[in-house]
Amino acid sequence: MTEPACRRPAIALDALTSLARALGGDDQPAASFGMLDRLLGELLGHRLFTVLLHRPEIRAADRLYSSRPDVYPASGRKSLDEAPTMKRVLTSGMPYLGRHREDIERDFPDHAKILALECGSILNMPVRWNGAVLGQVNLLHGSGHFHEGHLPVVEALAHMAVPAFLEASTTHAEDRR
Repeated sequence: MTEPACRRPAIALDALTSLARALGGDDQPAASFGMLDRLLGELLGHRLFTVLLHRPEIRAADRLYSSRPDVYPASGRKSLDEAPTMKRVLTSGMPYLGRHREDIERDFPDHAKILALECGSILNMPVRWNGAVLGQVNLLHGSGHFHEGHLPVVEALAHMAVPAFLEASTTHAEDRR
């Protein structure tokens, strides 16, 4: 059941306030990504939610957060050369929307793992700051679940998490020293 139109602004404000409070709290960036996971799950639904940090200097992306660490651990790294759709999102700064199983099979080398989670649609949203793509937020759900109407919600909430991406980027830079 959908919320009455008069209630929708209150729901949006609640989501923004929750994410803002998480951003201001301790345990960053995990607290912010965890709240983003919870909010997008409540607002849109998903079976898998991950956050990737773009690492252009090594042509890869590091998985910073996963709602299913048993399948996709937060310590994972993907080479851009091995993940053409991720590479396209991270280098173009444009989102990717795969609506059905055929899209997943065509565009993702790890499609068997994704489909085993009963995920047949995917939304990849790049997160940009100061002209650069910092990373991306990925939501996966059953076939046909995601559509263009979801893009603005994911874009707005994901971009509120820019400070968490910047913190993760700084932490990764310190780890390399």
